[in-house]
Amino acid sequence: RRPPRSTLFPYTTLFRSIRAVHRAAERDAAYFATHPELLDPYRGQWVVTHEGRVIAHCPDASQAARSAPAEKYPGSSIFYLPTVEEIAGVRIL
Repeated sequence: RRPPRSTLFPYTTLFRSIRAVHRAAERDAAYFATHPELLDPYRGQWVVTHEGRVIAHCPDASQAARSAPAEKYPGSSIFYLPTVEEIAGVRIL
C-alpha cells in the first residue's frame, strides 16, 4: 500500500531542489572551463563561484566557505585554483 501523497511531498521537493543545485554547479564549472582567463587573478586561492560569478576568494578554504554560506548561495561551488607553478609541477624552495 502506498503512503498518502502528503507524506511524499517534502521528499520529492527536496530531491528536485538537490538536482537543481547540482545542475547550477555544473553550469558554473562549464562556464569557467570555457573562460579560464576570468579566474587568473585568483590563482593560489580558494574560490567560491555562484551563477557564473566569483563571490568569494581567500587563501584559506574555511574562510572562503564562511564568507559565502550555502544558505545564501545555493548551488555555489568552492574549489582551489592552483598557481601556474603548481600546474607546471615546479618546486619552489
